[in-house]
Amino acid sequence: MRNRFSLPFLVGCILLIGSSVLTSCNLFKPKVDERDFAVSDTAAIQKIFIADKGTRTIELVRKNASVWTVNGKYPARPDAIRILLETIKEIRVNRPVPMNGHNAVIKDMAANAIKVAIFTGDKDPIRTYYIGGVAKDYNGNYFLMEGAEHPFVVEIPGFDGFVSVRYILDELDWRNRTIMAYEPSDLHSVKVQYFDERANESFELLAPDLNHYQLVPEAPVNEKKCAALFESFRNLNAINYARHRPQDEEARKKPPFAELTVTANNGQVRKIALIHADATDRTKQQFDPNGKPMSFDSEIYYAWVDNNADFLLIQDFMLRNILLNHKDFVK
Repeated sequence: MRNRFSLPFLVGCILLIGSSVLTSCNLFKPKVDERDFAVSDTAAIQKIFIADKGTRTIELVRKNASVWTVNGKYPARPDAIRILLETIKEIRVNRPVPMNGHNAVIKDMAANAIKVAIFTGDKDPIRTYYIGGVAKDYNGNYFLMEGAEHPFVVEIPGFDGFVSVRYILDELDWRNRTIMAYEPSDLHSVKVQYFDERANESFELLAPDLNHYQLVPEAPVNEKKCAALFESFRNLNAINYARHRPQDEEARKKPPFAELTVTANNGQVRKIALIHADATDRTKQQFDPNGKPMSFDSEIYYAWVDNNADFLLIQDFMLRNILLNHKDFVK
């Protein structure tokens, strides 16, 4: 019997069936909500990935309710994490990008956008979007959801500025700036050794218990001053990590003018070597009490921490109860 179905007819049937199957499958695919950038339940977020088109990549991972790490190496700044989570929760679409500006925005984002992926588990991210440049009115940024076609201007209601600045891409800017965080009861001794004209005023203060202090060289102690010194290590923070600016490189070559040695009751020893920052035209105190120009900035120090593991900038007010003289602790 002669075959009634020609080859072209069979091919057409196969293509038609295939097209129907693909169409039905697409009906079950979740549609991308182009405007749904915010995540309301930030407590469920376990990981945030941020990257630019260059080499900068940030991976923030939640270890517990209050502790995050950056790039698997360092504790992250709690204040920066808090601000980022607030941003992820509060961002809102202000308006779509008009058609006459659509192509220009897409072109710029293709070259310069920041990618953000937000995870609540180990599988696929619950949000992936791209952050572009600043909107023309300087409020908000251009955002594009992954898989979407249309970018939007996104802002934080009540916040006058750029949203993108909260998605930090510098690893050093994410690192926790707490140098030490000891309870006074956890400390055994604090030693301050000067290498400048105050060398003879160096001292060591020991705390056998919370109610007694011993001063070296030995003398009757001012317990209020002693307590204030030990309290200073409860939350000793830096301003930031030093970069590679010319003044930072010069400071790295300088000898320290003082060294702090902090010994905990558990035997842990921490050291901070302090270096003067050069005076500049922005230094507040330009002259010393004798009217001579200041050679260093009296309000900011560089600090090598733990045998040169980190190089940071620290403000004088954090050390005002520490950088004292032996006689200041004598009763």
